[in-house]
Amino acid sequence: MPDRLSDEQLAALTAYVHTDEAGDYVQPWLRSMAVELIASRARIAALEGAQKPGAAMPLSVFRDWLESGSRGLSSNAIVRALTGHSALPGKRVFAGTDAPGDAGDFWRCEELLRAVPEAREHLAVMAHVSPEWAALVPAWDELVALEHRPLTRRIWDLIEPRQQAARDGEGHIRLHGGRGVLVARNTDTRADVQGWRDRATEPRFAAQYDAALALFDQEAGHA
Repeated sequence: MPDRLSDEQLAALTAYVHTDEAGDYVQPWLRSMAVELIASRARIAALEGAQKPGAAMPLSVFRDWLESGSRGLSSNAIVRALTGHSALPGKRVFAGTDAPGDAGDFWRCEELLRAVPEAREHLAVMAHVSPEWAALVPAWDELVALEHRPLTRRIWDLIEPRQQAARDGEGHIRLHGGRGVLVARNTDTRADVQGWRDRATEPRFAAQYDAALALFDQEAGHA
């Protein structure tokens, strides 16, 4: 498998780009994206050879989706939980336990389940990944039937009771008593979180930052 693009491959890749746009920015960007795809295929091939002990599924089942699917943190969390691989090493987007927090996140997960039907058979595994997943998995079929806005509201209704923040073993601030979604790292200050809260436009993020701010205030009161 090549690790770089030939001039002929680059020409084919950029054939549709208007000449006025094919300057210093577009061609290098397209080249870097294509090289990353080549490297991703190589990393997937290196990982998929054997199923990890205790894993529900081999990574190879997800190969097409990893290469071209609509991915996000929560859909990648499904792959990680079912295969035991944090999928592509060094890529934050492939690691984590993030649960869907709105309709867009949810439908990326549902698209994964439709692309890899075997994964749906193991969806119950996700209930053990985080408190947020534990709330969403039993309601999955109900959520699929909802339209965009009601879906986001219902997701938030399910996970909002888990918004109490605490620090985990490394001092990071997470929801649900330090076991849920990461809100702030141990190096972030109250001022940092307050700035994020002031700029938050989505209610779900504002609520997460409010929970972190409440924890900072609680800690300051005990100091």
